[in-house]
Amino acid sequence: MVQILPNYFTFKSSGNHIILVVSQIQKPTQVTKPKYFKISGTITDQYTASKVSEVSVYDKKTLHSAVTDESGNFSLSIPYQNEEVLLRIKKEGYSDSSLYIKRDDLKFLEISLRPEKAMEISISIPKDSNAVNENSNIDTTMVSFVQDSNIVAIDEKSKMFDRILFLINKKMGLHYRNIKDTLFEKMQISFLPGLSTNRLISGNIINKYSFNILGGVSKGVKKLEIGGLFNIDRNNVNNCQLAGLFNIVGGKVNGYQAAGLINIVNDSIKGFQNAGLINITTKQIDGAQIAGLGNISKSAKGVQIAGLYNISKTVNGAQIGGLLNVTHTIKGIQIAGLLNVAKIVNGTQVSGLLNVAQKVKNQIGFINIADSCSGIPIGFLTIVKNGYHKLEYSADEVFNYNLSFRTGVRRFYNIFGIGSNLANGTNFSWSYTYGVGTSFKLHKKLFLDLDLHCSQLANQGYAQYLSLNNRLNVGLDWQFAKKASLTFGPSFNTYVVDKQNYANNSFYENTGKSYPNFSYITNGNIDVRSWIGWKVGLRLF
Repeated sequence: MVQILPNYFTFKSSGNHIILVVSQIQKPTQVTKPKYFKISGTITDQYTASKVSEVSVYDKKTLHSAVTDESGNFSLSIPYQNEEVLLRIKKEGYSDSSLYIKRDDLKFLEISLRPEKAMEISISIPKDSNAVNENSNIDTTMVSFVQDSNIVAIDEKSKMFDRILFLINKKMGLHYRNIKDTLFEKMQISFLPGLSTNRLISGNIINKYSFNILGGVSKGVKKLEIGGLFNIDRNNVNNCQLAGLFNIVGGKVNGYQAAGLINIVNDSIKGFQNAGLINITTKQIDGAQIAGLGNISKSAKGVQIAGLYNISKTVNGAQIGGLLNVTHTIKGIQIAGLLNVAKIVNGTQVSGLLNVAQKVKNQIGFINIADSCSGIPIGFLTIVKNGYHKLEYSADEVFNYNLSFRTGVRRFYNIFGIGSNLANGTNFSWSYTYGVGTSFKLHKKLFLDLDLHCSQLANQGYAQYLSLNNRLNVGLDWQFAKKASLTFGPSFNTYVVDKQNYANNSFYENTGKSYPNFSYITNGNIDVRSWIGWKVGLRLF
């Protein structure tokens, strides 16, 4: 009889009918597939047969990895859907190794690694009277084995990144040290380093996009990286990197980098770097650095702006600091609320208090100090080592004896002076003076000076009220010797005095009236009068 229907069909007859009956179906037992299959083994040195620890074992496709322990053992879990795995074995100082493993094959492996440097073996042959003469000095047997494979030069960037990764996760640090080739992924999503789609070898992977919920580690980023707290990248970052707290980049940044606290770039940046506290770039910034506290770079081509300080070895552009700017060489401008310090300034220093430079073009500040100045230093006090310094004794229509010091450069200098008639008793009068001036060369030894002075005049002690003589001197300066010159010329005076000084003191009321003068109509107690005077003096140095 030929069977047409499956076994679970039976039949019975009822009259002229055949009734088919389906018997109970025995369902096949369902086998649950495991989520992972394991590969384990031990790794030894090919020459010494010793166990090798801290070896990286990983699958490039799934990014699952393991590190051998002190006994050279490892255990690696691979997703079950992978029927075969290309296992890669890498250790710093050893040649790379790889092998295919099929899912259903034996999973315990014995692997030997070959050191990158060959063994050096020296052998001394025992002395044999039949083989060598009596003068032979070979009298011992020695076989020495020298292995140097673990000595590998690591550059400073690698050392820095090693330290960071080892602090975060030792296995990540070992993978980075052992795996020299670069892996690429389109995107990484990370909660924290190690808790990432790139797993423990994220430090060896360059991502196109990297999104780190709290923080993440990558070898580099091509397009965009965002970290809730921090981003750490060994090599280059392109386009945009944003972090809530800090960014650390071991290579270059090309684009925009911003952090709530600190940006650190262990190379150069081309673009814009912005931090709530500090930006640090060990090489050149080509663009802008803006920080709430400070900017530090080796060189800056563009602008550094900081709430407190900017520090750079060279600057081609501008440094703008709320407190302090420091550089060796700048071509451009330094602006600081308190202090600018530079060695060579091909441009201008502007500060609220002090500018210091060795060689400078222009300075604007309360105090300016330089070795040489090719432009104009403007300030209350300017000291230029190779500039203009003159000690002057002079006489004029108000005081017979005046002593003043001029400092700065000929184009612009400061004048500090005192004067008196040296009379005794009620006739003793004196003054202290501050002024500025400029000097133009008319001939080899002849100069034209324009000086503006402001002198507080007093008689019998200090003047209780306003007593200012504002004086414009126009004089010729004839340098008759190497360190001596004679000056003379007219002056235009405007005396502003409070009439309350007139009480019982004729000095204030009569000053300047012995010369042709004219008075101005004023309101209140202020008296203003002008006259034409004179001055003659001797200058030294």
